[in-house]
Amino acid sequence: MIPVDRPGRWALVRRGTALAGCLVLSACSGSSESSTTVPPLDPSTTQTVTQEPAPSASASPTGLSPQGLSTDRYVVVSVPPGLDAAQRGALEGYVAYDQVTWDIWFTGTGVERADAVATEPSLSRIRKSYAALQPGSAVSGTVRVAVTNVFISSQPPNLTAEITTCADQNGLTEHDADGNDITNPDTLQGMREMVTKMVYTDGTWKAAGQRTKSKNECTI
Repeated sequence: MIPVDRPGRWALVRRGTALAGCLVLSACSGSSESSTTVPPLDPSTTQTVTQEPAPSASASPTGLSPQGLSTDRYVVVSVPPGLDAAQRGALEGYVAYDQVTWDIWFTGTGVERADAVATEPSLSRIRKSYAALQPGSAVSGTVRVAVTNVFISSQPPNLTAEITTCADQNGLTEHDADGNDITNPDTLQGMREMVTKMVYTDGTWKAAGQRTKSKNECTI
């Protein structure tokens, strides 16, 4: 429901009216023979060095509950199993973004909340689309979202990710300020497969772009 990169939602205002999601860390080990004899290790001379991992790049698996990511009007149906900490962080950031932007179109208010969940160019598109909303119009119903892939596409500290989702928007309707049904099924409803780019900036994941992968082809 929103900028150019969000046809299912951004189109409302025009009426005026990946790979498996994982960060592959490969380590190569080699061995070489030497004619010299290596003396036994003296524990008293050893030194332990520890390194703090990037907060969002841990490879330890962790679960993420669809129920814990859902609200009354935004229902997460499924998430991929076995997500590591980086994938989980990116997914949680995506859900925060998606819920905020849907709430904007559900209520017709709250565009200032987008600053915390989106960065450019998505942020400008949200503001532009919000400014073009028909005064008093609002969306009602429930959107259902299946997360199909979480792909971390770079390494820390410059982490980026792509979140692929299938959104069922068939339960949504739009009304004007007088309560008249002004739903356009072509722009509001249907099944939409989206790919959202997320970037890790200032210690949080934010949406930085979105594109439609397919319309009325994905299923939940």
